[in-house]
Amino acid sequence: MKSWKPLMLVLLSGLTTSGSFAQDIIALQDSDLNRLGIVLAPVSNIDDSIGNSFPASVVNSPITSSLLNVPYGGILQSWLVEPGQSVNAGDAMALIYSQDLLGLENDWHEARIALQQAEFELAKDSMLLEQGIISQQRFVQTQRHHQEAQNTLRTLNARLSLAGFTQAELDSATLNGATPGVYTLRSPVPGSVDHLMITVGSFADSNIPIARIGSQERWLSAELPASAAANLALGQMLRVEGSAIPLTLRQKDYEIDTQSQTVGILASFNGNPELMAGQVLTLLIPPRESGVLVPGNAVVHNGNETSVYVRTAEGFEIRSLQLSPVGADYLASEGLQAGELIAIRGTAILKGMQLGLGGE
Repeated sequence: MKSWKPLMLVLLSGLTTSGSFAQDIIALQDSDLNRLGIVLAPVSNIDDSIGNSFPASVVNSPITSSLLNVPYGGILQSWLVEPGQSVNAGDAMALIYSQDLLGLENDWHEARIALQQAEFELAKDSMLLEQGIISQQRFVQTQRHHQEAQNTLRTLNARLSLAGFTQAELDSATLNGATPGVYTLRSPVPGSVDHLMITVGSFADSNIPIARIGSQERWLSAELPASAAANLALGQMLRVEGSAIPLTLRQKDYEIDTQSQTVGILASFNGNPELMAGQVLTLLIPPRESGVLVPGNAVVHNGNETSVYVRTAEGFEIRSLQLSPVGADYLASEGLQAGELIAIRGTAILKGMQLGLGGE
């Protein structure tokens, strides 16, 4: 195979205008570009659709409750949902018969009667006080009894609400005809029924979960190289490659995994995308700095120095730049303006001309 160097020297002969070792300007006419295979492209401002990319997986929100707990121990009478079914917060999921609840309901009925009696006594003593029949001290005592009756019923209402009773049912005199001792377990969050943990007829102790609800709020989990995670800040905007839905960085580990040399992160979607937990996506981390995007094939490396060839009226200007990697390309925070033309092909020939190859 013939060497390309003699051919390049022939092409360069007569094109260089100076015999200096490193020129600042390479004089070339437009007619020379095609012959030398030099291709130009304009640089553009960088945006959040560009960045370093890493594999990531979709997970359920770690801060959303996804378990259906039993507030009062009892026997599961029936499931009102099936696995895979979507539910909203407050939807009925199961019926539980509980002796503990039966006693609570009896106390609730007695408290309602006691409050009605206290309201009657308060109204009566208010009238008697106006007529001067009873003392102010007697009326204050009646007021205190009324307040105690209100507090007792308010506490019992709160305990019954844990058993799934709605405010409308608590406002009724009979809990809207509910079967004594039977209460409804309701979903604490919107989501889908992932798993039913016990069967009908089984006894469930209080404060244990009997179903798992998959959250509809999706997050993204990724393990990043420590160098990539170092400059990330909580609240920073991230993206999924090929998606317009942004994410917000919510959590970053502050310890490096000693085996993989990675740092774990969690980001929440700023919306509710139709994604399944476990789905694998590509996380895009856009640059935080502003500047222009420099294609990787336009950059010429000379030791630690990086430069590009910028098209000018006189030819090509060799411009040294401080560049930051952005995926396969680079970010130039200064030294280039959007719209300027740079060489993205034929840079080897331009470098040879810069070094004076083919000069007289």
